[in-house]
Amino acid sequence: MSGVQSAGVQRLVEAEKAAASKIKQARNEKAQMMKQARTEAQKRIEVIRSEQEKAYQEKVHAREGSGNVDTASINKNTEEKLATLKSNVEQNRGDVIEMLLDAVCKVEARVHENFNPK
Repeated sequence: MSGVQSAGVQRLVEAEKAAASKIKQARNEKAQMMKQARTEAQKRIEVIRSEQEKAYQEKVHAREGSGNVDTASINKNTEEKLATLKSNVEQNRGDVIEMLLDAVCKVEARVHENFNPK
């Protein structure tokens, strides 16, 4: 019986070695698949990132373009208002000077109503 047991033990040891080998191979395959999946995910992330960056840059350029139009219209509006103000200043310059001179030169000397001479 010793030979039968020895053969059984030998088969068991060989089966354990085969199982360990399969487990090691499965672990290696899993590690390789994880590495490949990580690489593919990184590539996909880069593609998506570049697409998003491109879309963002297009939006920024579109806003800059419309911003220039807005800036031009604002500048035009400002120039028109400045021209109007300058013409108003020129028209009313004499009247304002006369009003200021009257206020400064025509002083009425009178005692304040709350003044109490003692």
